[in-house]
Amino acid sequence: MKLSVDNLNLSCLPESAHELVGIGGLEAAIALVNTRGGRRVKWPRYPKSDHFLVPVIGFEALQAYCRYYDGAETSIPKCQQALQWLKHQAILADIKSGLNTVQLAEKHHYTERGMRALRKRLEQRVPCPNRDLFDD
Repeated sequence: MKLSVDNLNLSCLPESAHELVGIGGLEAAIALVNTRGGRRVKWPRYPKSDHFLVPVIGFEALQAYCRYYDGAETSIPKCQQALQWLKHQAILADIKSGLNTVQLAEKHHYTERGMRALRKRLEQRVPCPNRDLFDD
């Protein structure tokens, strides 16, 4: 599962991903996480149009990151929590659509036992009482 602008919960992103969004924009940050998440990137001081990230994030975003990082090497976050949230949302949607545990396990690559445990946790999850403090 990959992050996209349509399915992203910004509250699940780590601070380093928020920094990427602030520098190069949401779409560029998502593209970086999807293609380079968990790896380091060496940002050139003077980017060229044939840089390997241009097809991924575009030359404008590359220039913005290069200006900000000025030749430094940084780690691109994997955003595991956001990806897990997306997976859980997909499973909840399938539960609501009527799929049983066996079908859910097959579709989402779980064992039946693992899906029963996850389903129980997801269905019993209580919303955070302070969640409204973080909504825009």
